[in-house]
Order: sequence, then structure tokens, then C-alpha cells
Amino acid sequence: MAKDTLTKKEMTRIASSRWGGLSQGPLVESHRDFICLPLCLMMIAMKTSITLRQNESNPNIHLMPEQDHFPEVREQLDSIVEAKRRLRELDVIRSERMVGEIGEWLAESIFGGERVKSTSQKGYDLIGDGRRVQVKTHAKGDENNARWTEFKYEPGQFDEFVIIVMSKELRLKEVYRIPEEIVFERIDETKKQRIVKWDDYADFGIALSNLPNQELVELFR
Repeated sequence: MAKDTLTKKEMTRIASSRWGGLSQGPLVESHRDFICLPLCLMMIAMKTSITLRQNESNPNIHLMPEQDHFPEVREQLDSIVEAKRRLRELDVIRSERMVGEIGEWLAESIFGGERVKSTSQKGYDLIGDGRRVQVKTHAKGDENNARWTEFKYEPGQFDEFVIIVMSKELRLKEVYRIPEEIVFERIDETKKQRIVKWDDYADFGIALSNLPNQELVELFR
């Protein structure tokens, strides 16, 4: 019987080569294999159990999600792509900065003027009545309570600073139209970056009902 005595290393090798590796051919090829079969199966079961427990406790390991909704995901993404394509045709957006582009289009359509040709123009986004207008747009989620706009500009780069605040559904919530000199007078420089706190410019907020082009405004309320 000595010749049928298997070491742990030999059992692991056989289990790995025959059952762990899903090799082709008969599972039991020798008397030695037959003797170690129950032990090898036990080792595989224990290893599988340990692996499953590790996966459950490790947040970095994700099980494959249900795939029934995958076709719908692809369909919805295709809808987004088609919507962006059509918005380009309508000259609403001109780059992948969709929220910013929609805000610039709204400012142009509500206040008048014309957007600059380049989507990377430094300092301002449109010109109306000879004035350079910088437009910043926010589409805020329900849990986003921030009420400020990051500010990276210097005096002389624009004449008016327009802030458009929208919901995540792209509905108008607030609009501010601030002269350049007022922006710099009240700018908040207490943090690492300069910010425009909306509440500090409340007197330059415009009620949605007082905006020009009410026909368009109503579509975005």
C-alpha cells in the first residue's frame, strides 16, 4: 500500500490537472487517481467555498450583473447619441460639453447676440450689443447643494458674466446677469480657488418670468 500513499502536493497536482483545469479525457486514469478522488473533490469544494466567501467580503470584486437589461442600455445610449447628433444639426451644441453648450445657446437665444465661432474662445462665449459675455451653466442634481461657480478669469476678459442654473432634467431654475466690475468686487477668494457665490449676487438674479423670449423660457421651465 505504500505505493498508493499520496502526498498533499501530489493530490493538489492531480486535482488541478484533472478537475480544476477541466482537462479532457477520463478523470480516473490510475489506481492512485481513484484513491485520491474523494480527497481531491473535497479540496476543490473547500477551495471554491473559500473563494466565494472572499469575493463576498471583498468590495473590489463584483459579480456579473443581470444581463436582461443590457439591450435596453444600448438602446438608451443610442438615443443619447442620436439626440446629440440632432442637436448638432440644430446648432445647439458644437462640442462634447453638452451642458455648457446648451447654456450658451440659451443665453444667446434669450438675451440675443451671437456665440463666438470657436468653442475654446478664452474669456467669453458670445457677443451681444458689442459686449463680451461669459456664460457658466450648471445642471444640478437633487443632492447638490453647492451654490457657487468656479472663477478663473482676469479683469478685461469679458463684460458680463451670465450664470444659468438648471435641474438635472435641464429645466431652468435660476439666471444671473452680472457686470464684470461687480463680479470682481464681490468675488470670494477665501478658498483655494476663487468662486462666485450666487447668493452674493442675488440682486443680479433675474426672475424667469422677467426674462426676454418667454416663449423659449416656458419650454425650459
